[in-house]
Amino acid sequence: MKKTLAAIAVAMMSISFVGCDKGKEVEPDRDLANKIVGKWMVAETDSKVLPTNEKIVYEIVSATKAYVSLSFTDDVADVPVWNNRREADVAIVGNNVTLTHSPEPGKTVVVDLHVDAITGTTMIGKRNVTVRKDGGLVKSDESMIRCEKVDVDYSKNILGLWEGKMTSDQSAFDDGQEHRWEFKEDGTFVFYIKNSKGIWEAKDDEFSQWFVAGKLLCTRWKNAGEGAVENREWWEIAAVGWSSMVWTALREEADGSQYTAAFTMEKIVAPSQAELEKSIIGKWMSKEINREPFLTDNKGVFTFLNTTSAYMSSSVNSRPELGDLWHDLTPLDVDITANIVYLTHQLDEHKTLNISMIVTSINADEMQADVSGTLMEDGAIIGRVSDHILYEKIKENYRKPIRGLWEGRRTAGGSTEYHRWEYLEDGHYNFYRKVGEDQWVKVEDEFAEYFVDGRLLCTRWKNAGEGTVENREWWEIRSIEEDTMIWTALRKNELGEQYVESFVMHKVPVPTADEIMQKIKATKWMTEKINGEVALTNEKAVFTFFSRTQATISASFAETLSGEKEWATRREFDYVIENNVITLTCKVDENTTFVDEMIVGAIDDENIHCLYRRTQYQDGRTLPFPSMNLELRKQEKTPVNYGSYILGTWEGRATSDHSQYDDGQVHRWKYDDKLSFTYYVKDGDNWVPSTNTSNEYCIDGRLLLTRWVDNGVEYREWWEIMSLDDQTMIWGAIRQDEYGQRYPVSFALTRVEYWKE
Repeated sequence: MKKTLAAIAVAMMSISFVGCDKGKEVEPDRDLANKIVGKWMVAETDSKVLPTNEKIVYEIVSATKAYVSLSFTDDVADVPVWNNRREADVAIVGNNVTLTHSPEPGKTVVVDLHVDAITGTTMIGKRNVTVRKDGGLVKSDESMIRCEKVDVDYSKNILGLWEGKMTSDQSAFDDGQEHRWEFKEDGTFVFYIKNSKGIWEAKDDEFSQWFVAGKLLCTRWKNAGEGAVENREWWEIAAVGWSSMVWTALREEADGSQYTAAFTMEKIVAPSQAELEKSIIGKWMSKEINREPFLTDNKGVFTFLNTTSAYMSSSVNSRPELGDLWHDLTPLDVDITANIVYLTHQLDEHKTLNISMIVTSINADEMQADVSGTLMEDGAIIGRVSDHILYEKIKENYRKPIRGLWEGRRTAGGSTEYHRWEYLEDGHYNFYRKVGEDQWVKVEDEFAEYFVDGRLLCTRWKNAGEGTVENREWWEIRSIEEDTMIWTALRKNELGEQYVESFVMHKVPVPTADEIMQKIKATKWMTEKINGEVALTNEKAVFTFFSRTQATISASFAETLSGEKEWATRREFDYVIENNVITLTCKVDENTTFVDEMIVGAIDDENIHCLYRRTQYQDGRTLPFPSMNLELRKQEKTPVNYGSYILGTWEGRATSDHSQYDDGQVHRWKYDDKLSFTYYVKDGDNWVPSTNTSNEYCIDGRLLLTRWVDNGVEYREWWEIMSLDDQTMIWGAIRQDEYGQRYPVSFALTRVEYWKE
């Protein structure tokens, strides 16, 4: 209904009754004080039927007190008037009734009423109104009036939400469309119009007020925005029942002609506040939007803990008006008034998300609401959406059951390649691709996060590499039963066509902490494969688990994330096993600590398959190393103690076609019990020590690590001792050239007996 313009009201009363026959004296009505009590609405003045916008309701409470209700614009009165039960003093003498009121300091309104006739339905008489300001006469007016007694009071019946449209041929304020009004007990109302999607949206008015006096309905409002003016509207409530209401109004054209406008409405029976507060507790996921199925990538979940607090979970990057949102159980403040739920979240010091849900129906399974979301920055609106949403109440919550390692493939809507996901408790996940028949390789992403709320699974990740963008994916978990999980998703392709994807996965069993402990206690393991490929010898490490809490690691790495080389010779670690994760901790020095995690996927008597990741804490910095998929091979006890058998002098040469440091000549090494060695070069018939310094070695199991400095440059070499006895020693290694080609090398040595430098 179109709203009209008028000025803000100031209070004023004017009533005056004039007799029907000026020449005849009317006998005093000795019972006037009782007969006049009630509500009287002016119907005519000087024999003219009044249009609705000029009507006044007088509510005579007693012989000393009355209320006056009217809404006049400056087209009708000298100044705009908004009297919602304006109180007045009453004096009754014979047939004369005087009402006195001071609407503002210095201003007095005196109304003299001479009643000529009064019945149970009608009152006629002469009215004289005198207005004085600071003692001076402002107005004096006299007229004959006829009043109709109003025996109804619709001020309570009108409360609530109503929907309707004009049912007459003419209207001064209507646009022919359906509208909604929500009349509130505090004298304010909310006016709704449908947007382009057919969804009801509340008008953002600066103010909107109403009152009902008997059956006279008066409204006024001011639209938001600079330059807006006050609007007013008037109706008579012809009938109002439990579910329907009819308004009528007598309008007057500029030429003086009159017509009757009519408006019919149906009540929107929304849940009461008490019903809503009781039923809304729980978890609700969006199911339909604007009466269409909700695409999975736009779904969200609200969890109402009580009537003042809730959580919101959603992942949205397809609605530019809201920006990119990632909410995993984001806390919301809740305020429920009547059937409206107001939700607020402070995103940061500048941005606020406001959501209003006008709930039209709710039961144990579903809730319908007109939802408006507004994103504000420093008080200014930067994004807004409005939709009609159907929510379904969900009892499942797969947040914990999803944790673990799952393997599966699509069964509809895409590639059927098998994949693996490992969902961790901290909200991160690992994604694996299959290489070969039975090897899984972790994809190195810059980050990979997920959350599950109820049945909604949201993921986001960014592939490693400069310039990559964030990716997102959405699924609905249909079920997790025993070791099987099923996902589905409603998608839309580039042509706007909808289709359904589905995924079926099976949980990959992982060993328990007790099973792992039984396999690793008092054992030694060496790296066999890294990310599905046979490890280069320079990449190998040896893990020795001495007891239930102590372990050592031996490795020689050319460079770490801190920019330093690492030389770990039986470095001691404390370790614990929780579920299928072995956590090893080593305090290297006062400023450096290593925390290594081995997430064990499978273990038997010979092999450990695990995801290995190290975090280095140094000088207040956190340096996470790239994760690796490791296959460790159990090291059987060597036939002899290699650490003691290697002591002494050995002479030998390369027996393979390639060797990184070999020149094809015979070489000598002397190993002592201080874990240092001397390297000799031949000078004619004599062996002389090289000029190398800082010569160190380490043997752990079969792994032989060496390092030395030559002319200020450090060098390293890695060998695996293939065999060792009193007289012979064979080394082997897998190397890689500058082109990435791998090749094996070997070295055969014999012990030099009784040799002195």
